[in-house]
Amino acid sequence: YIKVCSPYEKFSYNGIDVETYGSTDEGLSYLINIDGKNIFHAGDLNWWHWEGESDEEKLLARESFEREIARLKGKKIDIAFFPVDPRLEKAYCFGGRYFIEKLRPEYFIPMHFQDSYAVTTRFKNLMESEGTTTKVFSLEKRGQTIEL
Repeated sequence: YIKVCSPYEKFSYNGIDVETYGSTDEGLSYLINIDGKNIFHAGDLNWWHWEGESDEEKLLARESFEREIARLKGKKIDIAFFPVDPRLEKAYCFGGRYFIEKLRPEYFIPMHFQDSYAVTTRFKNLMESEGTTTKVFSLEKRGQTIEL
């Protein structure tokens, strides 16, 4: 079963409910309900704050990201897969922090960090120091298993 989707569609297949959302880069993001649990996969949805871009470009990137997150307001998110990208330098945490502050997922699993595993620990420590109730995972190796 293959369904080509656009943002803001809903469909179900074999007991799995899917809602599509937009991205601030390529593709889509997805909220998937399976067995009563909501899993959000951000894809390339992030606050892409690149050094070297103009203040206007940075503001447009922020506003675009915030609009997309606002569409998820009120949705329960049990598990979130979200970019924590070290290429963004000091801004690596902007999107993940905002996502957690606004949507309060129960679990947050970093992605999009290439082989820079240390950035996942740095993000986890940052969020813990800010008192989040979201359980943020740090990752140490490819293929790592996480039990929830």
